[in-house]
Amino acid sequence: MPKDSTVRNGKFHPPRTKEEITDQACRAHATYIEVLPQFLILLGLAALLYPTQATMFGTIFLVGRTIFMLGYASGEPARRVPGSLIAYIGLLPLLYFACRVLYVLYGNW
Repeated sequence: MPKDSTVRNGKFHPPRTKEEITDQACRAHATYIEVLPQFLILLGLAALLYPTQATMFGTIFLVGRTIFMLGYASGEPARRVPGSLIAYIGLLPLLYFACRVLYVLYGNW
């Protein structure tokens, strides 16, 4: 067995090449870019009336996405889960506050 190889779940995995590591890092970045527009819209709306909460949950989201990216780039799918959960813990309250802002602004129509 080569020195850099690993055994996971009883299966032999050869060492990853630099191209595979780069590809996984690029895909992790792409998944971040896919979520960024929704995050920025929710953050901007929530910050109109709830700036402190928007800052707090926005920071939680960014920390979660960073942990997700590091787990994604590691090559092991199970390492993505903690970052994903933390990111959604930050994103869902932003959705709630954004909906409240829209209700306050347009609820009287």
